[in-house]
Amino acid sequence: MSHLDEGRLLELRDDARSGDVDAWRHLDGCHSCREALEDLRGRETTIGVVLETLDAPVDLESARAAVRRRVMEHSASAAGATSIARAPSRAAQRGLSRAAGILLVAAGGAAAALPGSPVRSWISAVVSSRGADPAILDEPPPTAATVTEAEVAGVRLGATAGALRIVLRSLAPGVDLRVRWVPGAEAAVFAPLGSRFATGEGWVEADLAPGAVRVELPAGSQPITLEVDGIPYLRRGAAGLELPGPVASRAGEEIVFRRPPS
Repeated sequence: MSHLDEGRLLELRDDARSGDVDAWRHLDGCHSCREALEDLRGRETTIGVVLETLDAPVDLESARAAVRRRVMEHSASAAGATSIARAPSRAAQRGLSRAAGILLVAAGGAAAALPGSPVRSWISAVVSSRGADPAILDEPPPTAATVTEAEVAGVRLGATAGALRIVLRSLAPGVDLRVRWVPGAEAAVFAPLGSRFATGEGWVEADLAPGAVRVELPAGSQPITLEVDGIPYLRRGAAGLELPGPVASRAGEEIVFRRPPS
């Protein structure tokens, strides 16, 4: 059975008297689509409540005056005299803009709930009054993944029918290369920012920037070759698993290679 896409579900949510007879008939017999429609309705209600809270009137002049006063007081205490209040630093501006961005994300999907909400224009006015770049509002807020792995880039390779080959170049001596067996059929390579990746059917190549590297390989019986700077580090084939590379440790599902100093 084919299901209704989100566009048709949104039309049904917004117009309960829609004349789409086929869609309503499908909903009568499809529990999955009914749940999806109820989820859309619930999100609409939640977003509406959030926006009503965020759209409360704000006294911008008082807020600006309070910020200027605090900047003046801080400048006076730091320099021993009050002259010209310094503009907030770029870092402070970015922090303020990020906070505004988080508010916007909290109201994610608002266009579907309350079109034309003044929340974004209010936030833009507040940020602009402090000298920040309103364009920063378009940047997504940091997530746990981007904070904890801010210096890591990576690439994933989907399932392939044949052998898998991973080639790494410029692994620095003494740096850990962690290889982990994972469920499923995908392979992945994660390396420091600045690394360059290329992929194709059944292969991944990476020119590495300095730093630790992590490789995820699919557990199972698929033939795999891992090569580092022209040297085989790991092979899995009909004869089983071979580890000709410099193994530093091996525990459970993880193997750590460490290239010796030149």
